[in-house]
Amino acid sequence: MQIKDSFKAMKDVIPFGTKWVKQSVISIQPEINQVTLDDGSTIPYDYLVVAGGIHEDWDATPGLREGLEKGDSGVVSNYDPEGAEKTWSTFQSLIRDIQTQCQTGYKDKVTKILFTHPSTTVKCAGASQKILWMLEDNLRDVGLQTRKMSSHFYHTQRFHV
Repeated sequence: MQIKDSFKAMKDVIPFGTKWVKQSVISIQPEINQVTLDDGSTIPYDYLVVAGGIHEDWDATPGLREGLEKGDSGVVSNYDPEGAEKTWSTFQSLIRDIQTQCQTGYKDKVTKILFTHPSTTVKCAGASQKILWMLEDNLRDVGLQTRKMSSHFYHTQRFHV
């Protein structure tokens, strides 16, 4: 096997049912659960998972630090110890919310989750994808299908490195 054999196109590794938006997130509005893209369009979310790049500059994207610091914002990142703890507790909350929706007649509601992946060098290139797979695994462990989520995967060129 050669090194070139270990590469895959991004489109081939994004989970089924995930919409790949090839735009940059330029700001986050945690108070209304929304991100703004570089073309000015906005995307609402229920939960936002952020992968900031090799050098965390949480202030480079307006609203990111506020979202990370606010306990119940749904904005998380696993790139620092506190962030990893918040990611885990947020995912547990998300799983409970989806279970409750299923039990109370809202089983067809789709929860929107945004995952970001920097287009630049990162400390651990797989970390932003691992967290997506960890959430999916946790959902399966409790008998929930990933069709209960609408995932979006973004390159985030605006996160300064």
